Amino acid sequence: MMDAVVRYLYQRQSLGYKDTDLSRDLISFAKFSADRGLDYITIDNAIAWVDGRNCRSDASRRFLLSCVRRLGLYLLTEDDRHEILSEEYTRSPRRHRRPIPFIYSDLEVSQLIKLLSEYRSPHLYDSTTYEHVIGLIAVTGLRISEAIGLSRFDLCGTELFVRKGKFGKDRVVHLDLTTVSALEYYLSRRPKHLKSTGLFVTHKDRAPTKHAIQSAFRACANQMGLYSRNGSGLPRVHDLRHTFAVRSLASCPPDKEAVSNHIIALSTYLGHVSLASTYWYLEIGTETKESMALAMEEVFNV
Repeated sequence: MMDAVVRYLYQRQSLGYKDTDLSRDLISFAKFSADRGLDYITIDNAIAWVDGRNCRSDASRRFLLSCVRRLGLYLLTEDDRHEILSEEYTRSPRRHRRPIPFIYSDLEVSQLIKLLSEYRSPHLYDSTTYEHVIGLIAVTGLRISEAIGLSRFDLCGTELFVRKGKFGKDRVVHLDLTTVSALEYYLSRRPKHLKSTGLFVTHKDRAPTKHAIQSAFRACANQMGLYSRNGSGLPRVHDLRHTFAVRSLASCPPDKEAVSNHIIALSTYLGHVSLASTYWYLEIGTETKESMALAMEEVFNV
């Protein structure tokens, strides 16, 4: 297991993480596992290791277990013998469990976008704006705040520059030519009296609000009869981002190096502040296998 831990730490360091304490703790865990003749993670072994550390507080214990949990999520892409600790071991009692996302099918996304184009809004151009905001989120995985904050000058060829995303991170998102064509068509329909430099604007010459987009989206989802399924909550705009990520991971070849590189690329593309945010999509497939398997069957026809 030591080789796997070293590889994991090296990959984090290549992304700029300063992992002095983490390196010490995971190397200790690897040595403990080796002494017990184990080369893969088990829940019992992780708990035995933490028990031997004589943690001074529950918070310290949860932190050590969360380190092993994240390592397990990383290694699970290479070897399915690794066991993943449940969030019950690592989550603070005051922290809420992340909800299961609503995974959309291609047909559902297409129908939602069509209904948004026909949505009864104060002005026809507002419906067109909602339609293209949701379309862009669906094909890029952008956050809604990132999409409505875009400027026309952020679109350059097939590149979209996302400024000050979550935690102030900037990044470049590469677009398919069909997406570029759709955005150019949207801009060509802009009424001439609108002077805003925003990529997406309403008839009032300002960016649409989150509330307006989410309300229109909810109305269209209700019209389609889309409600919670497989343990998820009601379908949200943000679930389009989750759908994009799940589809991306599902398309990756089942090769450990390919999966590892894909996760790093996806984390960068989505603007995640930590790889742990991307590993969560792997957690979806391990802790909620039954409900997500049903969703994946609907989406990918497997």
